[in-house]
Amino acid sequence: MSFWKPLFDYAKNPGPETEPGVRAALTPEANYFQWTHGTRDPQHIDPDTWTLANGTLDRPGNHEVQLRLFHDYQYNVEAYPVFQQYFRDHQPPTLLVWGQNDEIFGLEGARAYPKDLPEAGLHLLDTGYFALEEDGPVIAALIRDFLARNVGNPQPVPAGAN
Repeated sequence: MSFWKPLFDYAKNPGPETEPGVRAALTPEANYFQWTHGTRDPQHIDPDTWTLANGTLDRPGNHEVQLRLFHDYQYNVEAYPVFQQYFRDHQPPTLLVWGQNDEIFGLEGARAYPKDLPEAGLHLLDTGYFALEEDGPVIAALIRDFLARNVGNPQPVPAGAN
């Protein structure tokens, strides 16, 4: 909850008392943490990932945009029951792939989905928040398998066909 507490404190009461907690999530150190924490080997994560993300986060005016997004996140949580009911009613084909060491979207969130989507199958990978960084090939194989089972194997369109 250490990541979320300052965000929800700010969402419920934006102001000078709660703003420093969310601004801390916009620092290079926090960004580095998101990319590397929970990974099997942080040395294998390309430093371009957090370096480029820092450049994006540090654009003029972007921190204020991020503060507005952090404030609005509370409304996502309020909408969860609507999403969950949709999942229960419609059972859309769903692929769940999660970094089991992700402290931002923890295991409780991952394990909630199969309650409403029992056919979804949850794949927990030994990595962190940005699971693709360590397990891109594994995730690609899971996606290909999911699509083959749920979309089929469409035939290529012949050249010149409309």
